[in-house]
Amino acid sequence: MQSLQKLRLTGEDLHVYEVSATLSALEELSIDEDDILPSLYAPKLLHLTHNGNSFDRVQQFCHHLPLLRKLTSTICVVSNHSVQELIHPEYLESFIHVRILHLQLWEQDDIEISSAIYLVSFPSLVKIVLSGFSYVSSQATFLCLSLLYQPEACPRLQELEFEGFPEWDCLFLMLEARNFHRNRLLSRISGLIIPSVPHHLRSSLSCLLRGEFTTRPSNYDLSIHATKEVLFDASMYVVQVRLKAR
Repeated sequence: MQSLQKLRLTGEDLHVYEVSATLSALEELSIDEDDILPSLYAPKLLHLTHNGNSFDRVQQFCHHLPLLRKLTSTICVVSNHSVQELIHPEYLESFIHVRILHLQLWEQDDIEISSAIYLVSFPSLVKIVLSGFSYVSSQATFLCLSLLYQPEACPRLQELEFEGFPEWDCLFLMLEARNFHRNRLLSRISGLIIPSVPHHLRSSLSCLLRGEFTTRPSNYDLSIHATKEVLFDASMYVVQVRLKAR
């Protein structure tokens, strides 16, 4: 056990109160039940994957992990579940060294989504990945708005990866505000991975990622109402598009 570097724990019937382990060499941990975390100590952990059902336990666990660099959370997004538990952590220093945040979002059937993502106090974060949605992702749009209004929340952020589409107007407004901000301590977002980009937006979007001013369509022309026909064009989904500043 002392030399174990990678561990995955599955199942709901783990006798968590009968387990107490120090995993001094563990670098990657994946768990289905957050309740077991108080029984584990892994001082060299680099990557934690958890199911997101009890984020307060995750915060307490990460509070003692100075080497943690990647956090992957699977979160059920429903109207009575606050995703804000993640973004307004009680122990702000718990995630001070996290560089990659991957949120795997899924929704319960027949439940209206009303939770929103607002990131606060991830000072070392360089990449955010949102997965679990196809087509237009309200969570990707909420994230863009959060970064628009609170760019200092993730001052070192450089790359975004969305499995679904944010609303184009919100994405453009966020990139313009972020990449031309007067605060030189804010890193420019130079990488973007999304399923596809309409041809008439690719040039202006690439310019923004390079930190170059460019002309672009109006906010209305970028809105979901104006781009819905292009958005649901099946020919756009042949390849994933990676845009990155050169």
